[in-house]
Amino acid sequence: DGGTASNYSLTLGSGTFIDGFEDGVVGMKVGEKKAIDLSFPEDYWNSELAGKEETFNVTLHEIDRVPELSDEWAVTYAGYNSLEELRTQVREDLEKLARSSADSSMQDELWEMVLQDTDFIKVPQSYYNDAAEDFDSVNLNNAMRYGYTTLEEFIAALGVTEEYYNGMKDGYSRDAAKSMLLCEAIWAVEEMDELCEEYVAVLDELKEGYQMTEEELIEQYGEDTVKGYT
Repeated sequence: DGGTASNYSLTLGSGTFIDGFEDGVVGMKVGEKKAIDLSFPEDYWNSELAGKEETFNVTLHEIDRVPELSDEWAVTYAGYNSLEELRTQVREDLEKLARSSADSSMQDELWEMVLQDTDFIKVPQSYYNDAAEDFDSVNLNNAMRYGYTTLEEFIAALGVTEEYYNGMKDGYSRDAAKSMLLCEAIWAVEEMDELCEEYVAVLDELKEGYQMTEEELIEQYGEDTVKGYT
């Protein structure tokens, strides 16, 4: 229950599923059905499944093999003039992604340091409520993308209890409320607003990185999250 998927493409060696699953699939033939008995890790993120023994009923529909990389493949399937051109582009993309990831991690760590070093006398309840509403809104959007009509259905599909979900929401809302209050304090000292050059520049980077408009970002992640990040 809560772990059913159809026509899933599993790449052997990817480590997508728990340990032992790929080993159970290796050797199966197309059309074959197999019951794979495994145990979830003791530190599994879902406490209800951690360390629990389960049986996965697997049907192998097809087997695809990765083609050998060549100039012909690069031209036919990737749209490049040569394999070398493809390799160059992939390297540039990976380096850009790595730099972006490193910058994001550094910003997150710096902001966490600022939060930890700040004393909050009182956080407005409205900030907390807005963040909690954003949290539910984001998860409801995710639920609808996966075909669920209510947030409760999505929570059940995740395999977590409503209490666990509410605990996650509470932690997020507290941190988000503090972040918004701290942002306002910094903005006031630095005399910044949403029209200032620095804010617009970072927002433009955010829109480019996610390939979304500002409205789409707010709908997807919540207004408090977008403003707090920017």
